[in-house]
Amino acid sequence: AAGEDTVKFENIELGLYLVMVDAVKSPYYFYSFSPYLVAVPGNDYYSSGDDSWIYELTEKQAVGLKPAREPRLGDLVIRKNLTSYNASVGGAYFVYEVSVLPLGAAKPETNVYRISFDKAGKDALTITGLPAGAAVTVKEVYTGASYQLSSAAEQTTQIVAMPTDDEQTENYPAEVEFSNEYDGRHNGGSGVVNTFYKDGDTIG
Repeated sequence: AAGEDTVKFENIELGLYLVMVDAVKSPYYFYSFSPYLVAVPGNDYYSSGDDSWIYELTEKQAVGLKPAREPRLGDLVIRKNLTSYNASVGGAYFVYEVSVLPLGAAKPETNVYRISFDKAGKDALTITGLPAGAAVTVKEVYTGASYQLSSAAEQTTQIVAMPTDDEQTENYPAEVEFSNEYDGRHNGGSGVVNTFYKDGDTIG
């Protein structure tokens, strides 16, 4: 079957064997396997009541592995470049709506984040612990009272798993970048971010 593989051992001595499998990883998940004992020969007494010895542990009697799966996590960096700034209108606040659609999920999870400036320059916000492989859409929903976008207002990326010691990747962490400039208006602005969490069907 798709996604399955087998390893066959032949002419092994009768006895009790401890099966241990090393943990493995994919780009999106860690897989671990609990060790367990296998008797050769075995029998199906507990499932069928038949106490006959089975010397060929193949096909229906084959030993199956049941891995535990844990999602790998990665980060998202929102980079911000404010190319011009007017100190007379006060601080500049920029608000981002971040929608994260994990692999296999039907609906994205959405939250809101803020980056603020008190002068022209560059800054970045890092969102940690996002599931690897998730599709992410970042939209600048508030551009500051006297500033305008000079980049796309909505950008997409995919979360890359944090590399382990034996991995190399040029794409970690996932990033998007926005640029804004002073638009000549004299409107002051401020920003407040409400953080929401979901506990079952309750949102608080």
